[in-house]
Amino acid sequence: MPNPAPTPPAQPAARPRLPLMTAYLLIAVGFFAAGFLILPARVEDNAAAPARVERIRLPQPLVVNEFSLEDIGTNVNSAPYTRDRLLNQWTLMYFGYTHCPDVCRPTLTAMAKAAQDLRRAGNHQTGNSAFADLQLVFVSLDGARDTAAALRAFVAGAGADVVALRGGEKQIADLAGQLGILHFRRPADAQGRYLVDHPATVLLIDPRARLRAGFSMPRDAPRIVEIGLAIAAHDRATP
Repeated sequence: MPNPAPTPPAQPAARPRLPLMTAYLLIAVGFFAAGFLILPARVEDNAAAPARVERIRLPQPLVVNEFSLEDIGTNVNSAPYTRDRLLNQWTLMYFGYTHCPDVCRPTLTAMAKAAQDLRRAGNHQTGNSAFADLQLVFVSLDGARDTAAALRAFVAGAGADVVALRGGEKQIADLAGQLGILHFRRPADAQGRYLVDHPATVLLIDPRARLRAGFSMPRDAPRIVEIGLAIAAHDRATP
């Protein structure tokens, strides 16, 4: 009696794409909710493909609601970082995580450079820059792995003073959600490693704790100075 043919080895199941696509959809919806709209740009008739531009300045300021996170640069007896810390100074804020394999570190460095340029340009334009006290804030989206020590080491590479914040999952979701920064943690691999999908967006928050603009990095980095100065000039002219 002939031996039965060997059963071919089972092929690994294809990785489902739906969760990742859903994540990008959620990010887009979050930006729409925060006031960032993707609008078609006018193009010439002979253009090869339609262009798309991002409205990086909000039509209306979006008030940042109360929140509370841990400032890893302070000692254990210090007060948490709350909405009050956004008042009376401009802020550039970025959401990311220390295990980010690509965009987070260069975005943080670019944000620090943009802050330097914004302070210099504001001082040159007015002699008394509204951005002299501009603060940089990095908010971790990965509280499980981003310890205080890991965050300190990460922001130290930015070449500027950066306030690093961490918190529980709900605390981070509350702040990120109201600012339109929706994120998605991918499933972990066999070694427990995972990625967090999130937009590479730097947010501009004014001294009244209102979100005013969002910049897609690194494409929009040169416009941070232009848009920041324009918003500050508008606010001076409109008490």
